[in-house]
Amino acid sequence: MSSSWVSRAVPLGYISSLGKLPTCSLRRNPLLLSTRPPSRYNAPPHKSRGQIATSNKATTSQGIRINKCFTGFASRRESDNFITEERVKINGTIAAPGARVNPGDEVTLDGRIIDWERLTVQPSTENFHYVKHWKRENILCTTDQSFANNILQEVQLPGIPDRVFPVGRLDESSTGLILLTSDGRLPNVVLGASKQWTKTYLVTTDRWVSDEDLVSLREGIVINTVSKRDRGVRIKHSAATLPCEIERHEDDLLVTLREGRNRQIRKMFGALGYTVEMLHRIEFMGITLEGLGGPGDSCELDEREMNLVKLALGETIE
Repeated sequence: MSSSWVSRAVPLGYISSLGKLPTCSLRRNPLLLSTRPPSRYNAPPHKSRGQIATSNKATTSQGIRINKCFTGFASRRESDNFITEERVKINGTIAAPGARVNPGDEVTLDGRIIDWERLTVQPSTENFHYVKHWKRENILCTTDQSFANNILQEVQLPGIPDRVFPVGRLDESSTGLILLTSDGRLPNVVLGASKQWTKTYLVTTDRWVSDEDLVSLREGIVINTVSKRDRGVRIKHSAATLPCEIERHEDDLLVTLREGRNRQIRKMFGALGYTVEMLHRIEFMGITLEGLGGPGDSCELDEREMNLVKLALGETIE
């Protein structure tokens, strides 16, 4: 087989068609968008001015957007309406849309104190960075900068001061799409077999894979994986892979997984006597390489891709 398949770009239309969504819908969760009026606005007795002045010493550099202060009883849209209708004040001054509050600030709605610091204000994607990167061969998906070929040396984007880290990994010899973020929630919600987010790879093997073997690979192959570490000792166990999708693409194969065990594709083909010569990821959770110029390129996620991230995190999509 040709070893130069990376240069043979998969047709753009095909890549775009790989933006498969999980079984859940992008439609908004009605539970998050309820238009029922809040049952109460009143919060516990408000702080004295002395308490407010004291807590202002803990002011953060950016604060929290004012519309997040009503998360406990109002939807995002309702919160925005409170502000545009000039019903919200911060320390006695009418709040402007986009205003931010810091610990100790007094927030009122229709003159009533909102103890916003006690409400559960969930982290928002607005507070983090989300990047996609076209990984080159021989780059390690590690943030350990003692390795000269660590992936952080590859991702150099202006305006991203926060520390970012990979969401999952590709092994050193593999190439293609890797997501990086400063949001620690994302790996927890998109990785693992129970999450059911797809990953699609273009795979080159050392020889033609028979139709019979493709059936076996699709149904699941028993491979060895490391289940845990006990005092530094690797403990291995054998288990069948979950059913997956495999299609032929010219001389190569397109493999779509819904789990991510260590070196899974290489082990699956190896179990049937094949060697994976090249492994290139082209899609992850509906996000593709589209918009990237080539190996080593990075960019922040666009609106469509951010909607997929918000969907995964359970946030409302406007």
